[in-house]
Amino acid sequence: MIHRVFDSKYFEWGILVIIILFSFLWMQFASIGDSLVFDELAHIPAGYSYLKYFDYRLNPEHPPLLKAFSAIPLLFLNLNFPTSGMSWNNEDEWGVGNQFIFNSNNNADFIIFLSRLGPIILTLLLIFFVYFIAKDLVGKRWALLPAFFIALSPNILAHGHYVTTDIGVSLFILMAIYFFNKYIINPSMHLLIISGITFGLAQLSKFSALILIPTFIVLAIIFSFNNKPRLVVFKNTFLVFLIGFFLVYGVYFLFSLNYPLNKQISKSISVFRIYNQQMTETARENCLGSDTGLKFRTKCFLKETLIQMSGNKITRPIVQYLIGARAVYKQSVSSPIHYLTFFNGSICNCGRWYYFPMLLILKEPLPLLILIIVVLGLGSWKIIKRLSWLRLSNLNKNTLNYLERHFAEFSMTLFVIIYGVYALRSNLNIGIRHILPIMPFVYILITIGLKTTHIYMKNILIFILVAWYFLETLFAFPYFLSYFNQLGGGVKNGYNYAVDSNYDWGQDLKRLSQWVKSNNIQKITVNYFGTGNVGYYLKDKAESWDSEKGNPKERGINWSAVSVNFLKTYPEQYLWLQKIKDIDKPDYRAGTSIFIYKL
Repeated sequence: MIHRVFDSKYFEWGILVIIILFSFLWMQFASIGDSLVFDELAHIPAGYSYLKYFDYRLNPEHPPLLKAFSAIPLLFLNLNFPTSGMSWNNEDEWGVGNQFIFNSNNNADFIIFLSRLGPIILTLLLIFFVYFIAKDLVGKRWALLPAFFIALSPNILAHGHYVTTDIGVSLFILMAIYFFNKYIINPSMHLLIISGITFGLAQLSKFSALILIPTFIVLAIIFSFNNKPRLVVFKNTFLVFLIGFFLVYGVYFLFSLNYPLNKQISKSISVFRIYNQQMTETARENCLGSDTGLKFRTKCFLKETLIQMSGNKITRPIVQYLIGARAVYKQSVSSPIHYLTFFNGSICNCGRWYYFPMLLILKEPLPLLILIIVVLGLGSWKIIKRLSWLRLSNLNKNTLNYLERHFAEFSMTLFVIIYGVYALRSNLNIGIRHILPIMPFVYILITIGLKTTHIYMKNILIFILVAWYFLETLFAFPYFLSYFNQLGGGVKNGYNYAVDSNYDWGQDLKRLSQWVKSNNIQKITVNYFGTGNVGYYLKDKAESWDSEKGNPKERGINWSAVSVNFLKTYPEQYLWLQKIKDIDKPDYRAGTSIFIYKL
């Protein structure tokens, strides 16, 4: 009887369903307990305004797809949206978000709950698609392993239930690379359309997906070495780009229909200006004049052209897209960020090349790190042994033949390398979430390596590490965002290495409210890092408290709650607290990230 179950053609699908169910339940319960996290205050109203009003004034620094998808359930509610206030008129996404969610007689928690269903669905689709791809490479049973890793990853579970862009772009990048490989190997019209659409969906999810362009070009070049004619390969690649960006244009066109032209022109001027914002004739002449350098005049001409394009309903979607892409590029690569970040004892507004490698070591579960070390070690030894007897004259031929036979694995590895190099150069050191797009590929590649590598008692080793991985996630529940492995101090102490979206992103405000209520606290000061509304949850029991005000005890308040992000990033502002308390030993904690002190 047991053998029949294991041999059934439905066995793997049954296990996959169980894995997906675990992931769904954990994300759903975590979602209910977590308050609004930082970016959600901008993303939720932005997505709703795109669908409801076809107006793209809010949050242009991120493409619209995932925000709009998350807002679909909200269309079925009778919600009040502040289109007549100053925040809407001034294109203040944070002000609009605060008014819409907390100050318009709407049910804030229900809005947040419904909006998070979209990203949860996308996370479940990511799990399924990881299994779907791995099944082709390692078989149905082995494919359960990367699906398990992605479904129960604390980092995936954390960001999989927030209205942010990281999980959605991970899904569509995975799909785009898979279908692009299928298309250039066996070109057909339906694969061309699917490949172009998935490429476009990735671009509509997050601007970091632009990295698919160099990835696809390199893949096309490598593939063309053994496949003639080469021009056909490059033509097919160009068609994928064309279809994808046509989809991008169509979505931006739709969501910009009711965005007032005068506001878009003003936005374009503020973003692209070289000369003064009034664009006087004198300013234009100074910009385009012959006494300026050719490079400067060319840049000025291009920006002037973009400003003119923003005043045309047909061309302005292009400008709107470029505004967002430019903002992200400036923030992540070309200039320092405008706020301080804490990492491993250092505080700066800079990028650190070691930031993401170190975060992987601290925030990925140890059993997975062990598997990575085993696979990389044994795989490297296998390559060295092959090279030792391989003739140099045959090296190129054998390499090309290997790449042709293992093109899917090569494409995954290439993307991990290219994206990894991009991440190392990024100034935006605020969370492991920014490298989540590489993790599905890492999990699949680990599984391929495990299957093809001879390891003593391999099945027992895998069973032990999988069980350990499950327990890691179980014990982290429901504080997935704050997860650190044992090297990073665990869930309780990971803040000593990194905060922001690695640990404290504002998710514990509701838990603070519950603590205040259950302990019958009449008054507490709150210095909260996040975009949740303190007054909405704590009413008159909370007093917002700037650390520069000093000790609340002097004003008759005996309790103080402080987000750990502030304690680690601005320690000099809490000298008064350090004099009377060990800040690393609060009297109580709301969740993991809000420290509560009795004064």
